[in-house]
Amino acid sequence: MEPDEAKRIEKLADVNNIVLPRLLGGLEKRVVGPFFLGTTPSFADIYMLDFHMQIWTAFPSLLKMAPDHYPNLAAIADRLSNSIELAAYFKPK
Repeated sequence: MEPDEAKRIEKLADVNNIVLPRLLGGLEKRVVGPFFLGTTPSFADIYMLDFHMQIWTAFPSLLKMAPDHYPNLAAIADRLSNSIELAAYFKPK
């Protein structure tokens, strides 16, 4: 955590205004089917699910953009989080 509040606000603005739009916009354009590489999930899709769960879900008040700004990325996360193959992983322990 950044101890200087002004510096923290500046860094968060940079992430919201430059870093994430560039990163997520580029990824959004690369989706070629139901998943990044077509019809079969890849590590890139798992990474997107992790980002969705760890960043968008955990810190919605800190981020300007929402998952619906990137519908292809949100759809990948939804498909994987609802997949039968990953059901055991998501099952509460």
